[in-house]
Amino acid sequence: MDDTFTSHDVIKALITKDKVKWDEFVEAYAKSGREKKQKEQIAVQQIGCYLGRNAKNLNLSNEGKEKNHKIPGLEGHNPREATKWSKQKGDK
Repeated sequence: MDDTFTSHDVIKALITKDKVKWDEFVEAYAKSGREKKQKEQIAVQQIGCYLGRNAKNLNLSNEGKEKNHKIPGLEGHNPREATKWSKQKGDK
């Protein structure tokens, strides 16, 4: 069983399970003149930053990057790369 996932997999799950909450999260990055695709890009980056900052507390190991990891349903998302994570073995 593969225990790895990417930051983009987390976002796909959020969108699939609760699109309304995802849309509210995206709208939190509203500034005058920002288009929806810009707000979505910021939201995606913030989730990746959160995972990176809290990896130790979440018992995650950074497994490197994946290129061109698209997120279906996002307007104009630029999928340069996604971080691959795994649960640390032996930790409870």
